[in-house]
Amino acid sequence: MDMLNIAINNDKSTVLDYINWAVRYLEEHNIENPRYDAEEIFSFVFKKNRIQIYLDKDNLIPEEWGKKFISLIKKRAKRYPLQYIIKNVNFYGLNFVILPGVFIPRPETEILVEKTIEIVKELNKQTVNLLDIGTGSGCIAISLAKALSNSSIIATDISKKAIELARLNACLHKVEERIRFIKTNMFLGLREHYFDIIVSNPPYIPHFEMEKLQPEVKFEPISALDGGEEGIFYIKRIIKESPKYLNNKGKLVIEIGYKEKEKVEEIFSHSSFREIKFIQDYRGIDRIAIFEK
Repeated sequence: MDMLNIAINNDKSTVLDYINWAVRYLEEHNIENPRYDAEEIFSFVFKKNRIQIYLDKDNLIPEEWGKKFISLIKKRAKRYPLQYIIKNVNFYGLNFVILPGVFIPRPETEILVEKTIEIVKELNKQTVNLLDIGTGSGCIAISLAKALSNSSIIATDISKKAIELARLNACLHKVEERIRFIKTNMFLGLREHYFDIIVSNPPYIPHFEMEKLQPEVKFEPISALDGGEEGIFYIKRIIKESPKYLNNKGKLVIEIGYKEKEKVEEIFSHSSFREIKFIQDYRGIDRIAIFEK
């Protein structure tokens, strides 16, 4: 009898039995980090941290709880994103609630946060006004609010689900009073507002590459990924419109896609920005473009 049947049919399987079965099952389905994913899902189901799993490794697991764990492992084996399963993602050292229908933050975007913090500190202003376009889970705006006590932030997104989740995350991190979340399409309704810095991680995957994405990514909202035919539809629009909403010498800090540097430089050459520089990610890819008005 295999471990799956043992786990389902009786109460004699231990914590370690379930973990070992889950690791093997995920390995068989070509999941990249099977042990990590198994431990994270176990921690989510049983409300234990990953250290406690091994401290309690000989404890028996009730069949009802075992079935719940197995069902989530099977879901992960079908390449459903781990973050959606455990309803959590870590970004810039903070934990955020993440739900299906909202884009899952990526580690590369932490560079955008780091560079924005550096820029704000250089400004040495009493209050710095920021705009986050396409806030999603709110991870960028909230990370900035946590790091910058002198920041006043507006964050927009076209998705009602994203805005509601971002507000929840802001409350969990106790910065809800310093971020105003608005459901709108980019700059719509912001005509009377001016900012020192605009940040954005817009959709930038070229449409023709959408089918080539990892299976997990295909569970995420297409609207947060698809950047149009060349991947720069939203990037171009943000670069074009941002100067209208920036103070003098204001900056736009925007994330861009793989091999999009030359296209962004071309857009810059026809814009009203006077300077541009690029920041590479940990793989040496030009990932962040910083424009100065």
